[in-house]
Amino acid sequence: MPAAGPTSTTVGVRYALSDDVLVNAAVLRFIKSDGTVVVEQNNSTVGNVRTSALQIQKVVIPPGSANIGDVLTIQVRATDATGKSSPWTSVGTFTIAADIPDYPTIDLINVTTPISPVATSGSGGQGRVGSTITTNFVTFASRGSDGIPTLKLVIAGIEIPLTVTSNGVIGYQVGGTRTIRSANFAIPQSVVVGTTYSVKAQITDYYDYKSVWTDIGTLTVLPPYTP
Repeated sequence: MPAAGPTSTTVGVRYALSDDVLVNAAVLRFIKSDGTVVVEQNNSTVGNVRTSALQIQKVVIPPGSANIGDVLTIQVRATDATGKSSPWTSVGTFTIAADIPDYPTIDLINVTTPISPVATSGSGGQGRVGSTITTNFVTFASRGSDGIPTLKLVIAGIEIPLTVTSNGVIGYQVGGTRTIRSANFAIPQSVVVGTTYSVKAQITDYYDYKSVWTDIGTLTVLPPYTP
């Protein structure tokens, strides 16, 4: 989990639960040094746990809820099937900071594999409405990336969201490694024939930090096919 960041940060917390009776509920909270609760959240994914089981829970620090320099203690309390609860147990700390380090990035530099970071269906970055385009680019996230990249077309301030139909890298990726992405999308009906659009991509890391929107190439829309 990140050790520091501003309010509004999404913090991922890992902890283990166990009991001789089934554990069926857990609550996670962040508190200030004076005992003030900044945020408290139930763990909705706890099953019936008897042996030690790892839990992963994401919590958003509410905007403006703490000051820069505040050190928040992260605590967990579990409840078993008989209604008995554990004491609040500390599982870590989080420091309120002015900025979040280590945003994920989309890297246009050819690192190890000769794949051009350009949107293509062929070498020209061209296609007709409805045709499938493949985008290749390199991503990096120090804490691992999570899920499918987001893509959009942009021209003169107009943005057209794209639906990614397949993704060459699926799910969580190990942090600290550059990853070749290959995402497909269909050219939507809302484009203008003869227009060249910028193709932009954004990725999200495991803790929901997002990269900046990054140009990964261009796409020129061709006229409909005439047999």
